[in-house]
Amino acid sequence: MSDKFRVGVIGAGMISEDHLGGYTKDKRVEVVWVADIIGERAKSQAKKYKVKKALTDYKQGFGEVQAVSVCTPPFAHLQPALDAIKAGKHVLVEKPMTMVAREAGQMADAAERAGVKLGLCSARSSLNPAVETAREMVAAGKLGEVYYSRVTSLRQRGRPGLDFWPDVTWFLDSKKSGGGAVNDIGCYDIDILLYVLGRPTPVSVNATWAAEIGSQRVPKGVVHDVEEHLTAMVRFEGGASAVFETAWAANMEGNDFVVYGKKGGIRLRPFTFFHENAKGHFTKEKLEPKGKSESLQADFTSACLGKKKTGQPNTPGRAGFHVMQVIEGALRSAREGREVKVTELE
Repeated sequence: MSDKFRVGVIGAGMISEDHLGGYTKDKRVEVVWVADIIGERAKSQAKKYKVKKALTDYKQGFGEVQAVSVCTPPFAHLQPALDAIKAGKHVLVEKPMTMVAREAGQMADAAERAGVKLGLCSARSSLNPAVETAREMVAAGKLGEVYYSRVTSLRQRGRPGLDFWPDVTWFLDSKKSGGGAVNDIGCYDIDILLYVLGRPTPVSVNATWAAEIGSQRVPKGVVHDVEEHLTAMVRFEGGASAVFETAWAANMEGNDFVVYGKKGGIRLRPFTFFHENAKGHFTKEKLEPKGKSESLQADFTSACLGKKKTGQPNTPGRAGFHVMQVIEGALRSAREGREVKVTELE
């Protein structure tokens, strides 16, 4: 048996390309098998990435690997992850972690009891020098007490299954995806900000949403019952708040990431530090964070091999649970037209 870190990939759809590509570039890793309920799809991905085995039952491959990536659609994340954890395997789960926060907590609990690593792919956008520098500045107190943050990510027209990727209409069906823009791309913004702020605990969420933006509509027979634009205000323990604005479709352009502290503020795009100088005059500094970006798979592998100071992937299971609390709270708030307490989701 190879002395490399052995991995299996569950689900051979489009997102598996990211995982297979990331693992095959890492000399520490050997991808042993690809599994999919559609056998030909598993065989195709295995052939493309020179993986020896293609399976239709992922459980048959547990004995050959130390870890798995779960690359199935959101409604099929929980069971493969729990099965792998029960088998003593480390798990990297695609985003969003689960359909609801309760399931995310169940997954995190199982991994903690089993003593295995559980990593979440909502960390995908946080593994870069700018985010790490922002986190370090907040932790070092350079901003003082952080009281407010705002993250805006807008696509003019970018609805999977409608504007592109016509074969993956499950993105538009809440029973399969769990939600729309916030589950697909908003999860990255929530994950990054929670990481930068030191993982504060969310307390409540108040959100609104919109759908059917523009003239493009789904073909007859395709379910489209998810939001295309969501705005959510989150309150955290300690009194800080954050606003997340996420759109698959918006008649506007612009993206931003800002953190306000009582001593200073930062903007990630471009990275700028706003503060008073030694003379008490307000100023701003454009910074160039040093370092290199890392892939999700490399970060996960390093954690599993004990090569990270924290001992955990960049977004471990418990952190992913808090991301799901914000997501589910936002969707429920928008649907019911009221503020939702996080305790209601437990």
